[in-house]
Amino acid sequence: MANPFELEIEEEINNFDILEPKATLFEEGGVSPTTIIRTNQDWRVQFEWKVDGSLNHIMAGNWILEVLLEKMGGGEFDLANNTKNVPFVSEPHVYNGFIEFPAGSVDKGKYKIIAAITFEGPTGHPGPIALTGEGPLVTFFETV
Repeated sequence: MANPFELEIEEEINNFDILEPKATLFEEGGVSPTTIIRTNQDWRVQFEWKVDGSLNHIMAGNWILEVLLEKMGGGEFDLANNTKNVPFVSEPHVYNGFIEFPAGSVDKGKYKIIAAITFEGPTGHPGPIALTGEGPLVTFFETV
């Protein structure tokens, strides 16, 4: 899998286009983008996408960014603080959002990374828009 990795649109709406959605994994203070991160290092996932179409002018709400990690080789893993809201801009727009994770937030091991973007209206109800992408295998390691 590549880094950056594409996000696939699971639901489409006429007159509302989502263009070039992708996510990229970065380590702070190291080589970026990356798939190998020290456990004592901050890291983040950067989301980028564009929207176009006439419905942009009448829509409102929030985009919900989410990062999930699936630990390889058994065991469950719950990534804390893994979502972020990005306000919807009611016109064609280029979005660039990120979720940061502090050092120590992930134990050593190999993980599959999943990035998702969903939409909710101004009252908090989910909208019919979802994007999901499966990223590369990521190794978190401890240094001696």
